[in-house]
Amino acid sequence: MKLFARVLSVSMVMTVAVQGHAYTCTPGTGQVALYRDGNFSGPCTILSWGNYANAAQMGIANDSVSSVIVGPGTRALLYQDSNFSAKLNTLEGSWASSTFYASMGVNANDSASSIRVARIDGGNIATNYLGNLPNNRESYWTDEIQGLAHDDSHWYMTQNPRGDSPQLMVWPLSTNMSGYPSLRVAMPWQLNRFGCDHFGDPDLFQHPVWGGLLVVPVEGCRDPYGDMGGAKVGVVALFRAADLSFFAMDTLFAQGQGGASAEKAAWLAIHPITKTTLFSSSNVVDVNNPVVAYEVDWDDLQPNDNPAYFLWGGYGTAQLWDAEAQNYPWIYTPQGGVFSSDGRVFYLVNGYGCDTGDYIRAFDADGFSPYQGNTFSMRTASASEYGKFNFESHCSTGEEPQGMDYLDMTGRGMPFSGQLHVMLLDNDEIDQDNLYLKHYSITP
Repeated sequence: MKLFARVLSVSMVMTVAVQGHAYTCTPGTGQVALYRDGNFSGPCTILSWGNYANAAQMGIANDSVSSVIVGPGTRALLYQDSNFSAKLNTLEGSWASSTFYASMGVNANDSASSIRVARIDGGNIATNYLGNLPNNRESYWTDEIQGLAHDDSHWYMTQNPRGDSPQLMVWPLSTNMSGYPSLRVAMPWQLNRFGCDHFGDPDLFQHPVWGGLLVVPVEGCRDPYGDMGGAKVGVVALFRAADLSFFAMDTLFAQGQGGASAEKAAWLAIHPITKTTLFSSSNVVDVNNPVVAYEVDWDDLQPNDNPAYFLWGGYGTAQLWDAEAQNYPWIYTPQGGVFSSDGRVFYLVNGYGCDTGDYIRAFDADGFSPYQGNTFSMRTASASEYGKFNFESHCSTGEEPQGMDYLDMTGRGMPFSGQLHVMLLDNDEIDQDNLYLKHYSITP
């Protein structure tokens, strides 16, 4: 069947009423409906799974798409130019029902010139930008803020303030962060004695015996075991969530084995399903430096002021693959990483300066196997000031991505919303830095 034969013209489609609105084009599973005007009005067309390289194949006027309905189990990738150049949007339907996008997001209206329509592989991704909260917050606690984690009642943050020791902070989930943290503590002596100088993007683990443990990547440490002749290594440090007191530490021994820096460890993420797999990377992720998957021995874990082996010697890897570009992307300065709550989507944010690009990338993480080489295929990436997956960042003015976290705020009655939460820092050489905490949802 030729590609254009999969385009259903408006005259072939009956008008259907859904949720009190009459939709001229109503897609089924594996289909999308493109509308010329916002709020699902004007001429429309339905496309099935396939690649549509120009407006003629799409069956709608060029640069005219203003609203979209995505059928169940379907993903639509819209591009600004013909032949799938300059991605505008990734729009997804849920597995059970269609998803309705009444608008195209910032600067993306009347701009689409090509589209790929595909099946959803893995879980749904949070690509709908909701806004910032806090927005442009400036305080002593926002200066060089770094990472974000949570439990059922609190946010946990890391900070590397200029001229001061790295800090850990706690906030109630119920606050909008207009005030000040409820607890803030400095890097403890157990880490200071090894010269450690940087906290990264953390995660939190609920231990069956010890309760909540904040799991923090730490950089710039002299090898605490003395096996590397004084070389610096990345370290993972555990803190009790209740009072942020030190609990234990071990080295991230596999960092930098592909030639990247062995002491860098800006982020870590615990797999939410296996719970024993801890992911991290050095300052570069590429074909020679994949994400490392360590196995954590939680069963025999004990509090210890001295270095203690709780990361197992065997480890796996996760190569990050860009299926559309058919390459392993070069990702410099990853700043934060996290899994969706079902473990099916892995998010990574990177960027530092104008040569690295500031992106949130979402990868399929289905089928992960510990101790093996795995491949996570990229589903989509954010854009700055374009589309629904908008991660607005201006490197020329000192803005820099930082850590991220995944927490479904639906039905919690909290001031935040969405599922994915990503920090953006506006660095200021004179005053304290400003924080934008950006929120993204699965549904529009």
